[in-house]
Amino acid sequence: MIPRRPQTPPPADDAARLEAAIRLVDEVAHDLNNALLVVKGYSSVLRTSLSAPEQLSDVDEIAKAADHAATLTRRLLELGHPPAPETTPSVGDLAHGTETILLVEDDQAVRDLVRSVLERAGYRVLPASRPSEAEVLLADEQRVDLLLSDIVMPEMSGFELAARLRHGRPEMRTLFMSGNAYVASSSTHSDAEMLKKPFAPAELAQTVRSVLDKPA
Repeated sequence: MIPRRPQTPPPADDAARLEAAIRLVDEVAHDLNNALLVVKGYSSVLRTSLSAPEQLSDVDEIAKAADHAATLTRRLLELGHPPAPETTPSVGDLAHGTETILLVEDDQAVRDLVRSVLERAGYRVLPASRPSEAEVLLADEQRVDLLLSDIVMPEMSGFELAARLRHGRPEMRTLFMSGNAYVASSSTHSDAEMLKKPFAPAELAQTVRSVLDKPA
């Protein structure tokens, strides 16, 4: 009896499998970038409060490991999507301000870090864990200068939230965060101000200052 050769799946099945694999990679990269943002952010904060050489050395090793992991995550994304050119503001002292910022981020660790960095830079921060909470906070505020929102969230996307909130607050500026550069770049909102995770505290503060300084 001649053994039957395995049938080659039709091209449509191959395309579906590839699309599913790319979606999985995107989801993993998004979660990893959130975690790396927290690690790199707190490493940077710790470095300013430590003085012992051995402690500083440990923090440097943590930062190097996080940078290496971020590179691996970026390479994961590049398996399914071509790399996009990116520019990173020069790292320096935190850019300061006094404006009010509505922060919407469902990941608590990321939300706490971003809030801490912005409050250190002098901003008043209203943290929300989901879009519905952000709407309640905004309703109680006479003036909010900036909506800083993650893109992928429960209830609705950051883009949808911004459209809803800016309907009644056209003067409010917007800045989006994303751990998935492909989701950001492939969106119809690709011209929106975007901050890619993981980012350094100085980059966060500088980008916020830059967006606030632009005309509404």
